[in-house]
Amino acid sequence: LAFRVAVALAPATLFGLLPALRAARVDLNEVLKSAAGRAGSAGAGQHRLLQGSVVLQVALTLVLLLGSALTVGSFGKLLAVDPGFEADGVLTAKIAVPYESARLPAAYAQLVEAAEAIPGVRRAAAIFGLPFSGDNDSSPFQIVGQPKMEGDPERHAEYRVISGDYFQAMGIPLVRGRAFTSADRDSAPNVILIDERLARQYFGDADPLGQRLEHLGSPRGDEWTIVGVVGAVMGTELAEEHKATIYYHHPQLPWYSQMALVLKSVLARAEIVGPLRAAVRDFDPRIPMHDVRPMQERVEASVGARRLATIVMTGFAALSFALAVLGIYGVISYGTAQRTREIGIRMALGAQAGSVSRMVLRDGLVVATFGILAGGLLFILVGRVL
Repeated sequence: LAFRVAVALAPATLFGLLPALRAARVDLNEVLKSAAGRAGSAGAGQHRLLQGSVVLQVALTLVLLLGSALTVGSFGKLLAVDPGFEADGVLTAKIAVPYESARLPAAYAQLVEAAEAIPGVRRAAAIFGLPFSGDNDSSPFQIVGQPKMEGDPERHAEYRVISGDYFQAMGIPLVRGRAFTSADRDSAPNVILIDERLARQYFGDADPLGQRLEHLGSPRGDEWTIVGVVGAVMGTELAEEHKATIYYHHPQLPWYSQMALVLKSVLARAEIVGPLRAAVRDFDPRIPMHDVRPMQERVEASVGARRLATIVMTGFAALSFALAVLGIYGVISYGTAQRTREIGIRMALGAQAGSVSRMVLRDGLVVATFGILAGGLLFILVGRVL
């Protein structure tokens, strides 16, 4: 509230007070002088002040226009960033299954199977840690046989728990090794998949397949063998760097009751939400389903603040440009009015209308040129920071 009051009152006070102070110092004798006297040095000084203010306005407008263009270009590049998966045609929905952990993997497997049976659905899966959902989690880990040296940064990675054909549903490529299978159950040896970022960061050119990790945050507290490497995926927003990620199979880490269903289909959102709700309700009417959104919408929402900033900055730039043009017009108009007697004398002595017009426009061009040069120099200073 204080900020809004200040923004409203400060400009009104500033631009209202200065003319009032100026008017308070008016000398009545000067007012009563002839038109020639009024067009003398005082008028010239006022005209130069107006020209200087318009030069400043043009300079700041140019900085804002160039900054806006830079921001729009940067935002366009951001939208072109590959998140690491195919968001088109993917619908997501968060659910929470109210079962004990021993029954959760089977329940989610049945839900995935029911979702995949919906006509038009090509692939279905479930995941804890859905990208761009805000549900990501992370924990430290160790590489068995490669102890962390003193002074080295802690090994840390995001982790996701999946069920079903998640990588196929999201279009995430399998780079090396194999994906999870139905044989990777609770009673089977612990296996994990890692992404390319973790493979490059901690294994370099060495083959990570067969290497074992100790997940320090895992309730099992056991060693996990790497059986596959998948493509790196953005976790939160397009502007972030890829983070090292570990994937677990839900049957081997069954403590997650709140997950997200992921459906790859050829149907529109309106055509699939109803059948999906019916499938979940038929399985167990107690299961809540919420935050039903296309994956593309989640990706776009992650850059919403930047989109708003770009729109606002572009709008201010357009408004400032209009005001600068109006300011130049005002200065030219005022200067022309001040020189009415001079122009009359020039034309009486034979000056052509075209030459008088060029003289007047030259004044406006000089103001604009100085403003553009000043704005260019200013943008060189601030453009790199922006």
